[in-house]
Amino acid sequence: MMEEDVYKKYSSHTIEELLQDNRFITSVTFPTEESDAYWSKALEDGTIDRPDYELAGHFIRSVQVRPERIRRSEIDNLWENIEIANKENLRRRKNRFRFYFSTISAIAVSFVFLYLLNALTQHEPAGPHASGIENIKAPNVRTTDIQLVLAGEETLSLAGEEARIVYHEEGIDINNRETDLKNRQPHTGRAVFNQLIVPPGKRSMLTFAEGTRLWVNAGTRVVYPAAFDRRQREIYVDGEVYLEVSPTAACPFVVKTDRLNVEVLGTSFNVMAYRNDTVHNIVLVSGAVKIQPGTEQEVTLSPNEMYLYANGTPEVRSVDVENYITWRSGAYRYESESLDVILKRLSRYYGREITYSPQVASLRCSGKLHLKDDLRLVLNSISHTAPIICHYDGERYMITNK
Repeated sequence: MMEEDVYKKYSSHTIEELLQDNRFITSVTFPTEESDAYWSKALEDGTIDRPDYELAGHFIRSVQVRPERIRRSEIDNLWENIEIANKENLRRRKNRFRFYFSTISAIAVSFVFLYLLNALTQHEPAGPHASGIENIKAPNVRTTDIQLVLAGEETLSLAGEEARIVYHEEGIDINNRETDLKNRQPHTGRAVFNQLIVPPGKRSMLTFAEGTRLWVNAGTRVVYPAAFDRRQREIYVDGEVYLEVSPTAACPFVVKTDRLNVEVLGTSFNVMAYRNDTVHNIVLVSGAVKIQPGTEQEVTLSPNEMYLYANGTPEVRSVDVENYITWRSGAYRYESESLDVILKRLSRYYGREITYSPQVASLRCSGKLHLKDDLRLVLNSISHTAPIICHYDGERYMITNK
């Protein structure tokens, strides 16, 4: 509960002062059980005027603001307009009903300014590019099982080659079975994040409550909020995922990687962005995506285009998208691909070590592999199109020239 001296100060607050009070704005915008109880008691005791409270709350809930779209250079002008408008409205405040209509513009401008100022000055980050999601660390647990980490506290190990995780309003289903797991953001104002960690040799499918689906490839970590914010949906990917994003016009979906930010409204696309790889790519199947590669100029992709980010150099090219998304159905298509790229992908997918010489790495191949087959069979099939021999010593696979 708030301290008594803080409690008493609201007894003389006018509607304008409420709309300039960060504690009140935060309580309406991000209510908690504690803040609801406080304002209820203040209303019951008559400490705060109910019509002023309700009118101020109405404006705060009605005005939708994207603070990151307003430049700091506009703040001084906004504040000057607020002071002028409020002085004029106070002179004309002869009755509450007349005041309600005459102060709409001033209060709206006031809230824009105050909401922006609060977002820029508070310690908790706000906006789609300031959540800090990319700084969430992976748990220091080594296992060959798929891991589902809930809010950094509970870690579940999911046995098997694949896992299906579905979030819904009531909780989480795993592998088509209901669980007693609850998925809620705490009433603390601080966002918490879940993680899905898929080790080499495993795959997973992740479905969010709003309908977006992710196919998560081997050796991939996905970080996401326990519940999406109503203004944005943001995840972090270290690895490879294929996404079918549920379209929500008022709430864009942002995928962050170690080097790129990808923003969409509703589309299907593949992201390959392993942190330790020098090559990252985004392949668009349908819809449209906007890509922000660090300090480089923003790029918009069209279907059947790939954004390639190799060694710090961006490039957009037309591609056959099937070559980049068939992995989710257990196949791997490639055209004139270097053998080192093919073998690295197979090593991740199967979770087995594959070594090869520089001469082998530079060879280029085309073909299609069935990833449901045994790895030795897959490697032998490559030897039919490339001059290589596969050796297996019981622990690792070694590829040499014929």
